[in-house]
Amino acid sequence: MHPALRFTALAQLPVRIRLHARRALDDDFENAQSHVVWLMEESRKIHAAFLDDASHDILPLKNLLPVVFHLLDPISIPTVSALVAEDPRNTDATLCRVLPALQMLSAIPNAPPEVFVELWPRLWSWFHVIDCISVQQSTCTQPPERFLPEWVMLGALISMTHNLTSPRVALKPAHDTPGFMPFLGRQWSAIASSPANAITHALYALINTTIGELSSDCTSSILDELAEELVEGRPELARLIVDGMEHHAVPCDCCREDSVTIRNLVNLTGFACMSPPHLVAIRSTGVVSALTKLLVRIAQDEFEFVYVVDQVLRILVFLLSPAENYKSLPAALDAGLLKALLHVMRNDHLRDVSPEPILDFLQSIVPGASLHRRYLRILAPRMDEVGEPTGLRVDLREPWDDMCATVRQHLVAMSEFEAPENVDWTVCRNSECSAVKPRRELRVCAGCRVARYCNRDCQKAHWRRRHRDGCAEEQEVVRSPRLLAHILTRKFRTGATAWEILFHQLLFLEGQSLREDSDSAVIPVTVVSYSAAADVPDVLCVLPLPADADPIELATASRFGRYVVGISDDRSIRMLQHGTSGANARLEGLMALLNLVPEGRSIPVELSDVAREIPTLFAGLVALAKQLEEEEETFF
Repeated sequence: MHPALRFTALAQLPVRIRLHARRALDDDFENAQSHVVWLMEESRKIHAAFLDDASHDILPLKNLLPVVFHLLDPISIPTVSALVAEDPRNTDATLCRVLPALQMLSAIPNAPPEVFVELWPRLWSWFHVIDCISVQQSTCTQPPERFLPEWVMLGALISMTHNLTSPRVALKPAHDTPGFMPFLGRQWSAIASSPANAITHALYALINTTIGELSSDCTSSILDELAEELVEGRPELARLIVDGMEHHAVPCDCCREDSVTIRNLVNLTGFACMSPPHLVAIRSTGVVSALTKLLVRIAQDEFEFVYVVDQVLRILVFLLSPAENYKSLPAALDAGLLKALLHVMRNDHLRDVSPEPILDFLQSIVPGASLHRRYLRILAPRMDEVGEPTGLRVDLREPWDDMCATVRQHLVAMSEFEAPENVDWTVCRNSECSAVKPRRELRVCAGCRVARYCNRDCQKAHWRRRHRDGCAEEQEVVRSPRLLAHILTRKFRTGATAWEILFHQLLFLEGQSLREDSDSAVIPVTVVSYSAAADVPDVLCVLPLPADADPIELATASRFGRYVVGISDDRSIRMLQHGTSGANARLEGLMALLNLVPEGRSIPVELSDVAREIPTLFAGLVALAKQLEEEEETFF
């Protein structure tokens, strides 16, 4: 037996406490009960004084462990039949012994962590008894203040989770016990379903802290254990996590600020994102909105929340990635995403937060989403709400201004694009249609509101061949290729000459081989930087791919964000094939220019070097540009 559990440890107690402790060990519990109650109240007072002043002597408390160990003797555990009999005397007799013991234990943060190897089996046995009583009491009409076994049951875990020496060593016996995490998940659900008050809020903090300590070194498998005994499984666990973040996003008079609880909730959310089944569940419960609201709260707090803020930002970047088509962005914007980012960039307490996830928002997510009219309309009023912010971090001031300039540019482009005098630039969806009508108003499919056709014959032909099976899927996809084309064309016409665009396409083709498996001519497409800061936009290129291919992603070494245009469906390929009359001539001309490069040499990356070192190539670029301009080629 550990020395701290032996009766000899009582000798180290102050005399007044020692007398009550010895009498509390009386085998006749009726004689011992009053002394047990006195010890319970005294331990509370000592612990409360320690919380108010850490210099207060708390050493006597750990010497009460022999009393706790004695009161939790499993011999005293009542039979199941006695509990099922629903005789209040059986219940009261059980609780009068065990609840004071657990409350004393909850006030002992200085217990040697190794003592729980021997103490835990007794605790675990009694937890099942108290849980059984709690389930019975939940069907009664008694007020919750009268009977709160959950309180002391979870309160006993404080001695482990708040252990002054090593919480992990103290919690190891519990962590190694099969069924303990499912047990905690069920208790969490029971507390969350109780009426909200100071007691249930405190219980919630207790169980969350315990789960957080247990899951600190675990993987997403911890979520499967927590959900194991929940009625609804993963969806119910997801709601518990999200509801917890919603609770902490709003100041509560009865709850003290607890960064540990918030951190644990955020960690569980991170685990959920690593597990596809749990990710599906937590997405559907509003996790993006809850995380954003939480970020708004903690990002303007005076407390030190650097780690938590950084984690929340990274999780939001993952959840709002372009791969998800920005579908969760409206919820984040409604919850105050832009305000939250500004709070982070202003708060001196958060100056150590990494700029990386913030730049993901400023240089990728927000500008990329602004290419979609649906999201651009949501962004506009949110940008107006934040106005012209001041006091931002120096390293993030320019990226913020670039993002705002990009959104404003796209708003202007959208107003031009949607003006009555502009018409539909999309080509016919029927792949067998040979007509080239890039500026004609086309018929739209009444089902998906995406596919467009020259006439009814083209619509019928495409419906029979392909669209009958794909119409429903089209309804779920947000697309904006026409606005994108308008933005790109607008930038080309204002920011780069024809031969500059051709030069960048030539550089791209130099390092690329034409796809042999493509069922159509490969046409280089130029995509410019979406930043307004450069006088002449940098450009990069992408190639159209067959329908079963992934989008090409090209990165460039530049401080400006680059937004990949995924061209992976037959409609996009046809838009490029038929949208401009000189596409094939441009491709053939560029391939011919590649033959002008001397063998063994690469094309210089600077156009001025091309003019000096390979004048024939430069002259060919100028000539090809002039030829295409005469044919009204528009370079997109």
